[in-house]
Amino acid sequence: MMLYLSQVVAPFISPALAWAGLAMVSIPIAIHLLSRWRRRPQPWGAMRFLLEAYRKQKQRMRFEQWLLLLLRCLIVLLLGLALARPLLAGVLGALFGNLDSRGRVINLVFDNAMSLQAGADSGQQRFNELIDSAEQVIDHLDHDDRVTLWYAGRPAQPIIAEPSRDHQALRSALASLHPGYGRSDVPGALKLIEEAKQNQQDLSSGSLTFVFSDFVRSANYINETPAIASNQTTGSDQLVISRPMLPLDNYQVSSITPRRRVVWVGGITDSSVPVEVKVTRFSDDLPEKSVNLLLDLIDSQGRSLSSIRRQITFVNGQNQATLGIDLPVNASSARLDPQGGTLLTIRAKLEMPADNLEADNQAMSAVELRQRMRVAVVDEPAGTLNGQDHGLNPGQWISLALNPQIINTTASIEVLQITPSDLNNPDTLSDIDALLLLRPDRVVRPVWPALKTFVNDGGLLWVFTPPDEGSAPWVSQLVDEFEPGWRIGLEPVVLDETSEGLPLTARSIVAEPLERLAADWQLIVRPVRVFGYLPLNTDESDAWLTFTLEVDDSNQVRNQNVLLAHQRVGLGSLMLLSTAVDTQWTNLPTKPLFVPLIHETLHGVLGTRDRPGVVNAVAGDQPVLGPAWNGATSLQRLNLSDDVWNIEADKAQTDQAPLLKTDESGVTLSDSIDSPGVYFADSDLGPRRLIANPDAVAGDLRAINEEQLSGWLNSLGDWRWLDEENPGSSLAQTQETADIGWILLWIVLALVLLESLVARLFSHAGAGRSTSLSAKLLRSAIRLRSGDSSEKNSGRAA
Repeated sequence: MMLYLSQVVAPFISPALAWAGLAMVSIPIAIHLLSRWRRRPQPWGAMRFLLEAYRKQKQRMRFEQWLLLLLRCLIVLLLGLALARPLLAGVLGALFGNLDSRGRVINLVFDNAMSLQAGADSGQQRFNELIDSAEQVIDHLDHDDRVTLWYAGRPAQPIIAEPSRDHQALRSALASLHPGYGRSDVPGALKLIEEAKQNQQDLSSGSLTFVFSDFVRSANYINETPAIASNQTTGSDQLVISRPMLPLDNYQVSSITPRRRVVWVGGITDSSVPVEVKVTRFSDDLPEKSVNLLLDLIDSQGRSLSSIRRQITFVNGQNQATLGIDLPVNASSARLDPQGGTLLTIRAKLEMPADNLEADNQAMSAVELRQRMRVAVVDEPAGTLNGQDHGLNPGQWISLALNPQIINTTASIEVLQITPSDLNNPDTLSDIDALLLLRPDRVVRPVWPALKTFVNDGGLLWVFTPPDEGSAPWVSQLVDEFEPGWRIGLEPVVLDETSEGLPLTARSIVAEPLERLAADWQLIVRPVRVFGYLPLNTDESDAWLTFTLEVDDSNQVRNQNVLLAHQRVGLGSLMLLSTAVDTQWTNLPTKPLFVPLIHETLHGVLGTRDRPGVVNAVAGDQPVLGPAWNGATSLQRLNLSDDVWNIEADKAQTDQAPLLKTDESGVTLSDSIDSPGVYFADSDLGPRRLIANPDAVAGDLRAINEEQLSGWLNSLGDWRWLDEENPGSSLAQTQETADIGWILLWIVLALVLLESLVARLFSHAGAGRSTSLSAKLLRSAIRLRSGDSSEKNSGRAA
């Protein structure tokens, strides 16, 4: 049988060592040449008898020298080749491979992304089809084949990382696999395999890697360059790839977002939770279709407190719909904690009789209900009108706006009347949600740092321009402490008494907390006029309300001033109203805008601030919960009725909850989140909630661009498609290779012993002298080091 070189010799595992060994062959040759340097003879009577003897033994000695040189060159060359670990392929590879008791290394990579929960043409899950293909591969394994098993869903992780011949354990591990709720991460799994090869030398020989995945559109990693090519390290690995599966349509709840994460309820009427829900459909054909959406509010026992249904109609070509829904809250059934907030779960769920992927048909979020908002109004004592002889003072206007019908203790907003001097006591700001500072000119400088701390901790500081005319030194104190970047004038501008006032600028709402006023916005801002103001200019994003200073000939606004400014500071907010709550400065307190402006600002700003007690995540995340979770020791999974994520009904709910651990950064999860759901725990600061949803990216079941996929696979190196009819045949198509590094090392050891024996047999020196390779190297080094000694001993070296 004819053998080609390419069929016999495969690449070296460490080519650099092979080249080094080849270069080192020159060392014994150089020693041989150095030992033959001729020296100038010195006439000596007895020399002629020695020369005569030398001529008789010249041929034999030359043979001996060439034999020793050959042995020494082979030792150095084979040592370099052995360390480089050459691989033999073809017939010789199969022959020597039988001598290698380790066998082949087979890597099985399983994609457990959420898309594999979808059904296949066979009627079973796509994931089960991949399991069937893998079992056929296992059936064709040789007895000595060693196998590893890996997950390729985010996060990629090993199941059996150490190559094992226990094929029965492999089958058991295969039976326990299940698809998750995250996205695909095939590159991550291949990178883990490559790292294992570098850490474990027995994995560095040629291996065969099977990648089982559906390769749908959600596998968007093919748009990126692979971080590592799995078979470019040795040049001997091969990839066997399952073919992309057929496209499917899918509907999903992409996200559910409460527009207010904190809602105050109770008082005269119950409130509602404003929720934004996004529903997406993935399909190459987008006809007109309607689906039903159920939105419900769930308590800590898993019971539904209230629910509402909406129909979503996708028009032709539409792939995403966004709904704004006000979910009613029944405060009496919510059993609110009067001392703190009550965490409830909001669930959005698609009601569809048949969907190709049900795992992403629901999403959850959390909202905190509070019974009472504590608002402190800082003004001069009641009855003091600051020299005015008309109407109410600013504090009275604000108090009436906060509780427009009656000021009592049953309202959802509790108003605390305090004076500027009360702020000198640091305990005044404890348990306060919002501070409405109507007299900033009466606040002494040492109090401003305390106000900054109050805001950083999550409070709302709303500063109002005082009604006094004259310079405003408090502005400098505010700017120095908060550094908002606003341009604020120190002198107020007061219009002439005959002026009709400056109107509010007619523009759309730019502040999310005020969006509930959008329907009547233009109507309620039209009658408002400003007669006195403090010059204020901010960035566009900080300007919530503006009024017009100047218009051009075409009635377009040329110059304007900010009326209401807002900026996030730490966990809280800073706000500034550039006019005074006084009828001589503006008619705002007497207009319909005033009451909803005060309420929506307070509820909106305080309702959208970050809640450390609630953490949102997606499947595959390993979030850091932070110090707000200190004291939490374990998580429990909330058992909800009609939960599409309860796929393991026979498994204890506590077993599905990820474990917690505490380190320097605070409390964190010990592992990534496998199952989505609602998890709760008790901490030192109260109840905590972790909301985990499926990864919306993993729900795209449309067909992948196969040409683009092939290009991405080409960048990985040698690959081929899995034979769907006979998956096990891929093992037979694998070219046999054998690592003969250890064999060469044994040969090198034998040659070293042979060279020592031959060198002693061929030695013509006296007893105790050796001409082995090590002695030759030492003697040559001495000669090169001292050339004078050669001259002195030239007579003896004839």
